[in-house]
Amino acid sequence: MDKKKLGGFEVLAGMGLFLLGRKIEGLAVFGKGIYDLEKAYKEKNSDLKPEFSDRWDKAVTFYNQTHQNDMNRKLHVIGIPIILSGAAGMLGNKTYTPL
Repeated sequence: MDKKKLGGFEVLAGMGLFLLGRKIEGLAVFGKGIYDLEKAYKEKNSDLKPEFSDRWDKAVTFYNQTHQNDMNRKLHVIGIPIILSGAAGMLGNKTYTPL
């Protein structure tokens, strides 16, 4: 399995562990997945300068090229804050345990 696929699998597995109440393990696996995805990205884009502004410009260009539909953009404006709020709430609350 290549690094990008492995990183994606680790990110999903980390989310799954987190949702099952295994916060520490989930965050560790999720972080490892993000690290592996970043490493694969840097290998593929070796010409990219390390400055944040260069990375940001490339990300914005990619977003603009792949998100042409107005409804898609509106859903992102609504959905991303909801997702981030939910993740923050899950981090801040005790683990749910059924009766």
